[in-house]
Amino acid sequence: MPVLRLIVQDLKPFMDQYLIKTHISAVPLISLHFFNPRSSKWEPIIEPFQINIDYLILLTQDGQNVKFLLESKPQV
Repeated sequence: MPVLRLIVQDLKPFMDQYLIKTHISAVPLISLHFFNPRSSKWEPIIEPFQINIDYLILLTQDGQNVKFLLESKPQV
């Protein structure tokens, strides 16, 4: 029987590409639970939260500039 359960749901991938930029974005909802044998229930270790992952490549005169952004917020 597993003791930990990681849930990744509502993964919303997004990609757009223009002449000077490529933008890739993903927004998953993540939570972590453990199994409590005393109560026979899954209980949260980390409450559900949403994280925004953005990867941006800009083509400039100096070459490629890569930006990686990570932002999280609690799920309400």
